[in-house]
Amino acid sequence: MDRVEVNKLKSIKYHVLTESFSESQGKFVKHQDVYFVYPYKLRIDTFTDIKTIEIYNDEKHYYYDDNTNKIRVKQAFPPDEPYVIEIIKKVSEVVDSGRYEFFGYEEKNNLKMEVLGIKNNIDQNSYMHKIWITEINGILLPIKEEYFINGQVVEKSEFTYEIVNDSIDKDVFELSSLPNVEVIDDGYLAKHFDLIEETKKYLNFQAKLPISFKPMYISVSPPSSNPSLTLVYIVNNKRIILSEWVGKMDYKPNAKLGNINAYLLKTDNNVSLKWIQDNIVIEIYGELQSFNDIIMIAEEITHSKFTIQGE
Repeated sequence: MDRVEVNKLKSIKYHVLTESFSESQGKFVKHQDVYFVYPYKLRIDTFTDIKTIEIYNDEKHYYYDDNTNKIRVKQAFPPDEPYVIEIIKKVSEVVDSGRYEFFGYEEKNNLKMEVLGIKNNIDQNSYMHKIWITEINGILLPIKEEYFINGQVVEKSEFTYEIVNDSIDKDVFELSSLPNVEVIDDGYLAKHFDLIEETKKYLNFQAKLPISFKPMYISVSPPSSNPSLTLVYIVNNKRIILSEWVGKMDYKPNAKLGNINAYLLKTDNNVSLKWIQDNIVIEIYGELQSFNDIIMIAEEITHSKFTIQGE
């Protein structure tokens, strides 16, 4: 195989059977029906001990489970592509880099599949992700995948495709397709990231960040018209939260960061520092014991010295 091409997917409906194995919990089985219509509609029906239904429709997220028997609605960003496309993109990356092993060809249900393995060694353990891929209606898709640790299968999945680039009844993405139960407005669904660079496509501003601190948690919250960035830092074993969004603040300043007016609020337990910089509202919040670290972060962001008015 010279190269894996990731084709454009317009619609798909598939079933995935996943089995995972552990010495402590034994065998766990999960069934899922997945529906996707590019670019803003995704539905995942999951069947384990309980049934859950998760729907992304434009900027709404609906979640139902038959345990609570309620529907929770959140603001959300439009969905990403379904998991099967993430698998193919991963295959494409490793094939381009040459970091894979080709195990040959297999046939199943008149489908000719290529079998690839992606290997890693971490902490004296051997890991392998084995993938069976084929082309259906011009789209390269996984048929099966298995995860191994030290030669033992710990998880395997099989994919069965019903629709690939054909019409799907869009009613399955509507609230009316869910059971007729109580609907709860449940705020928003934040999107989590591993790297700050990944947030840029969701933000409508250039984030202002400290250089000397690395966040342990990164998220962006909707709506897309006015998203907010949240970063969590652990400094001296204390959590400090940095939030940023485009907006205004009605406040009487009692502090400064250089020439920038700021508002400092201290209580017996917590402290927050807010200011506006280039039309971005910036807030840093933490425990009172983190006051000096909060000031240090603020000074790094503004490149200015913090002072309390009147001092």
